[in-house]
Amino acid sequence: MSLNVINSLKINLEDLTDIHTVILYDGIKLPDEKPFLTIDQLTNTFDSVAKQRESVRTNHNFRVGVFAKSLRNRYEIQQTLRDIFSFSELVLHNEEGNDTGRKFEITSMNEIPLNAEDISSDTSKHRVYFDIEIQEIRHKNRGIN
Repeated sequence: MSLNVINSLKINLEDLTDIHTVILYDGIKLPDEKPFLTIDQLTNTFDSVAKQRESVRTNHNFRVGVFAKSLRNRYEIQQTLRDIFSFSELVLHNEEGNDTGRKFEITSMNEIPLNAEDISSDTSKHRVYFDIEIQEIRHKNRGIN
């Protein structure tokens, strides 16, 4: 399910913002042209929500990075993402990128602005990160809710 969710985040963010979005993995090279967004998987957590482990909740955690051209551009993108994460139902896609007919919402969000560690590096300037969480509940005999 994590692969479907991260692919869905990429597709939805590109559709809703028209900003190139990159899923981070070992060895990926970041684009030279700004603005762009990144998505990185963080630690998922699991807990039982019903007796005898009939239902289990998975909290899928991701970090969405904003790499903007300027401070003003960062604030504009930041507000757009804040609105998407706060109010939108996002389309769930499968591994091939096809619409599954299901939707999901961001259940929690934190914004983390970062200063450039190296002011000579254009990539590290005008960044903000969103830590987001998406909850999935699976039932032992009924699948995903």
